[in-house]
Amino acid sequence: VEQAKDWLQSPVRRVRYWLEAVLEAPIAFYGFVNHLIPILLLMPGNLFRRLARKDPGHAWLLRVLVVLGTYFLLVSICAREWGRAVAGYYTLTLPLSGLVLWRFSHLVRNRVRLLVLARTLSRREERLRRHRKRFIEHLNEVRDEYAEAVTATRKT
Repeated sequence: VEQAKDWLQSPVRRVRYWLEAVLEAPIAFYGFVNHLIPILLLMPGNLFRRLARKDPGHAWLLRVLVVLGTYFLLVSICAREWGRAVAGYYTLTLPLSGLVLWRFSHLVRNRVRLLVLARTLSRREERLRRHRKRFIEHLNEVRDEYAEAVTATRKT
């Protein structure tokens, strides 16, 4: 949060990033629903991860083939259910929604998380001060008890 202070202090930038997140969220959700099959195929078991260490080119080729294969399957289902015209428009939305999903995930990880942290920082700071004060009081009590115990054992 401290490193991002420049753009966090600017209200125009904060509003811009919040608007970006709010406006991209529905498109990212649409992209997530449409890319759920490739996500489920590629994520569990870290498919192609071992191959990526040995030959990154082959791993990326296989990933692209999985994504394009699911695109083909989804467009085929769409064409069968609603016709070729709808399938054509749907085909155009698939890669665009995937890119928006990728960008939105980056936005959430890097910008929105910082915006939320900056917004809740004052409450967290106050809670941390209270915890620190209680800790120091407890530490002083333990230190005093220890000092009394040490002086009591020296006198005897």
